[in-house]
Amino acid sequence: MPHVLRLAVVGTAAGAFSGLFGVGGGALFVPALASGGALGGVALANALPERALEVAFAMLQLFVAAQLARRSLRTTRREEP
Repeated sequence: MPHVLRLAVVGTAAGAFSGLFGVGGGALFVPALASGGALGGVALANALPERALEVAFAMLQLFVAAQLARRSLRTTRREEP
């Protein structure tokens, strides 16, 4: 629960500062989320075998490639008369 509480505090502070100073949320949210993601990634990389990480990354790349291809084909079909 302390982890969730920390995230809530960071989110509230980022929202307050962005509202006070008129800053886009991405300037504050991305670094806050990227640091949490980096810590989680390091923990995951240390806990899993190297081969499992390689396979998971390859599957992620294939999934993203399929999504890009699907969207590209959908856009191309809409443009045809």
